[in-house]
Amino acid sequence: MRTRLVSILALLLLPANAFAHMHKAGAYLAYAGQEGSWLNGLQLSTELILSDPLDLSAPFYKASLSVFADVGAGWGEHNGGERTQAALMGGLRLTFSHHLAQPFLHVALAGVRTQDSEPNAADTSLGVDVGFGASVGFRGKQDIWKYMRLRAQADYTWLSGSDRLADHYFRVSAGLEVRFGRLAKE
Repeated sequence: MRTRLVSILALLLLPANAFAHMHKAGAYLAYAGQEGSWLNGLQLSTELILSDPLDLSAPFYKASLSVFADVGAGWGEHNGGERTQAALMGGLRLTFSHHLAQPFLHVALAGVRTQDSEPNAADTSLGVDVGFGASVGFRGKQDIWKYMRLRAQADYTWLSGSDRLADHYFRVSAGLEVRFGRLAKE
């Protein structure tokens, strides 16, 4: 069963010619730790590149603009009870390329749902998120690893609303990014 799953994943990824900054789209799945008595959770993010990479001078060689959507959830103990927090974000990301490392910055609109068991309360807030991070690629160009990158990022979201359980949302995450498609020939 395990071999079959790996084979199917490999077949799905092999047609995608994704190299460093030349990809059209990507997906990121990660463990996420969130502020709020440190909530443990997951993060899933997708990205679609809007522009061909722009040539820049040193220290970064190329930059590209993309749109992204992100969903994340965290849960854990908070003030003697349980807290669950979920966020949905969408915005713009600017990614810089420098050899195998690709730092990025992004800004997004966010919706965050917070629910506490003690006291039994819940709220939904809108906010603005800013984030940064970097992904690092693997050197292999002949195997499945050329489609994958290790990525870490941090997000800080300011929330609006008068009667809310949280006025900000801080999250760090680390995981695996998979890239699809090509923008241009190398």
